[in-house]
Amino acid sequence: MLLSKASKCKNRMIEKIQMIENDVKEYNSIPETSTQEVDIQGLVQEREELVSKLTKLKLAMFVVSEPIRDNILTIAELKSKIKFLKSVPTKQGLIREENYMRGSSDPVEYKTILTKKEVDSQVRNAEKKIDILQDQIDIHNHTTEIDI
Repeated sequence: MLLSKASKCKNRMIEKIQMIENDVKEYNSIPETSTQEVDIQGLVQEREELVSKLTKLKLAMFVVSEPIRDNILTIAELKSKIKFLKSVPTKQGLIREENYMRGSSDPVEYKTILTKKEVDSQVRNAEKKIDILQDQIDIHNHTTEIDI
């Protein structure tokens, strides 16, 4: 099985586990006079079997992902950088801010170290790097076989 297909399989298994967990939580405790229509013990057993298979699948995926692991981690850090940069205030110049409690305030002169233009440029550069790394990951995932 290709690594790309294994990844989809992993996601389906996770969804199935979540569905089982939701059913157990929903139907485990019912009124005494109700009929239990869901096999809770069976669901718990099925969940355990799926978790075991999922663990084996994740381990196999981890092993064959060694050549791109650096890319995966770098993408995570670049996404973190983008999130940080987008949160950096970049207002600059004389700005009168509205205060709902006191009405308008006197204008405040703002200055920035990182301008909006610089922040936007860094974000674009990080996004370009992510695209390049993701392309490499995609090639690896669509050409690498995984034994499960």
